[in-house]
Amino acid sequence: MDKTLNNFLEIKGSKSITKEQAVAFGVTDFKKGWVKRFGNNVVNIDTWKEMISGISHYNRKVVKKSQRVSPSLDQYLYLFKSEDERYKVGVTNDLQKRRSSIRSSSGLNISIEGAWSPGSFKAVYLESLLLDKYKKFKTIGEWLKFPEGYPVRKEIRDFLEMYSDEGVYQVK
Repeated sequence: MDKTLNNFLEIKGSKSITKEQAVAFGVTDFKKGWVKRFGNNVVNIDTWKEMISGISHYNRKVVKKSQRVSPSLDQYLYLFKSEDERYKVGVTNDLQKRRSSIRSSSGLNISIEGAWSPGSFKAVYLESLLLDKYKKFKTIGEWLKFPEGYPVRKEIRDFLEMYSDEGVYQVK
């Protein structure tokens, strides 16, 4: 995802921005059509991170009770791959236990393709953004099937880097 005004407004969920945000994106007027004129303007990564961290719903943890993980435990966003070339994006505090659980329920061999610790940003929220981003690849349940050669691991890492305030520690 590019660090454009359009993407910022989409994440924010409204077309209102502060004077500081307007300056950062190079918005010089708010006449009719301003979003169309300035929507592709970009900001640097540090400015982007600062702006994103200021969005209240972005920082709020909205998860189902069954998905809650104790805040005292490290949360990992994982990318598992099944023997039939499907992928699963999820969150856990124990990678091996989660892998075993999925292997038992699916009957498939599962490999850990990537696991990231996204810092203070909520892993569950990032998981929901990724699942929304990849909904066109969804097959059964939360399993995803990408075209051959699709750089899913790199794309997820780049996505997490953009949303992390402390960098992303890659476990694998």
